[in-house]
Amino acid sequence: MDSSHLERRLADPYAFALLQWPATLGLLALGHQGWWLALTILLGLWLALMLLAAYAGDRPGRTAFGNAMLLSNLTVAGAYWAHPGPWVLAWLAATLLLLYVAQRALFRPPESAHEVPRPAGEAGD
Repeated sequence: MDSSHLERRLADPYAFALLQWPATLGLLALGHQGWWLALTILLGLWLALMLLAAYAGDRPGRTAFGNAMLLSNLTVAGAYWAHPGPWVLAWLAATLLLLYVAQRALFRPPESAHEVPRPAGEAGD
């Protein structure tokens, strides 16, 4: 694996988080009348597109990456709802763990690498 792929796999979860979490918080905090409604709809579309982009691609681990990013949005929403209580820390800890899970998902080997090669001449060949 060359360094550009390594850097991208390390940075993708944080880039997605920086692009998704403000939209998640905006959906929860903004009003739903007038121009605020238009901004809320725009943020919802942005969030949907970002989540689709998290699942897109043919690299191994993209489904797990997309799931981790979706769940991290839910934990950010949970932290917003729990604020100003002590449960905010639990939600934020779960968010950080999901960032780690998303990062590890991108380092998953291809499915064909999980198969154990059998020596030639074994039964079933």
